[in-house]
Amino acid sequence: MYSFDSGTYQTVADFGRDPVWLNDNESLVFPGKDKIFLVRSSDPKHVRELLSVAPDEIERLTVSRDNRTLVFTRQVTEADIWLATLK
Repeated sequence: MYSFDSGTYQTVADFGRDPVWLNDNESLVFPGKDKIFLVRSSDPKHVRELLSVAPDEIERLTVSRDNRTLVFTRQVTEADIWLATLK
């Protein structure tokens, strides 16, 4: 986050990507590998987990205009293991 008063940047988290600001101009949400997080500019050291989809992954995240709905793409990796005995 950038402070216009001090002219400095402050790192919110060393993980996650593609943050989205909410309409209150105070909060932002961002996806990690398998979780969605919330952080407020008034308390940037307190990152709160909102949702976990582990072991699946979150690909994209967007927020509705009224900030009441989070929309995200969930990547699910599945596999089948077959065992065959040949005679």
